[in-house]
Amino acid sequence: MSDINRFFWRCAGVHQETLEKYPEEHSKYTAIGATIFFTGLFASLSGGYAMYFVFSGGTFDWLLAIVFGIIWGLAIFNMDRYIVLSINKSKSGFMQLLQALPRILLAILIGLVISRPLELKIFDKEIRENLRVRFLADQRAKIDTLNSTFNKKYANEVALLKATTTERDSLESSIKNDRTKLNYEIFGNKTTETSGVMGYGPYAKMKEEELKKKEGYLDTLRNKITTQQNAIRQKQKFEGILDQKVLSNASLDSAVNVAGFA
Repeated sequence: MSDINRFFWRCAGVHQETLEKYPEEHSKYTAIGATIFFTGLFASLSGGYAMYFVFSGGTFDWLLAIVFGIIWGLAIFNMDRYIVLSINKSKSGFMQLLQALPRILLAILIGLVISRPLELKIFDKEIRENLRVRFLADQRAKIDTLNSTFNKKYANEVALLKATTTERDSLESSIKNDRTKLNYEIFGNKTTETSGVMGYGPYAKMKEEELKKKEGYLDTLRNKITTQQNAIRQKQKFEGILDQKVLSNASLDSAVNVAGFA
């Protein structure tokens, strides 16, 4: 008889000298012992990985994982072994089922312990990506809520800035068109609004003066916008809006690592 079979017999808790007299039972108890052994082995691996997952990044994460994995595996091994040995096969099927109930519950517990870490590991990339998307969405929703509340509270200031900005944009477009017309007038390009006479004549001079007035007013609008923006920015700082920023990649990774095992 091989050493492997004898090892599994020990795992099954059978009296080897007695079992050797009944060869037809050898395979049965080898299978029972192998089942008990691999149950403890898988429990040890899953428990160790779960502990490593929790304390990953720590000073002695691997050592804690090994120690806990061994202890957890031995505990499950001995518990499973005891439950199997305590089943009295001379009793009725219903009583045997009641005796086997703790082992069924233990199997469910082991299944949960094994499947959870493996599930997290197998779908680690998808879980992390989903968490990143969720964290970003929550952060943006928070910022949008703060901005919406701010815009309602300071509606007059925001509306005034918007109106001034619109006026500036319109004036910039008007200045651009007037500059084109002035160039047409100077170079003698005939249009419905130019004389068609080349040179810097009275009409061109008048257009240039109007253009300078508009440019001066444009500078005034730009300064006004800067003042309004600074005033609004001070209010945003007071309301805490400027402190709210979209999470960086490093911050996202940190948040995902913390929440990944939840």
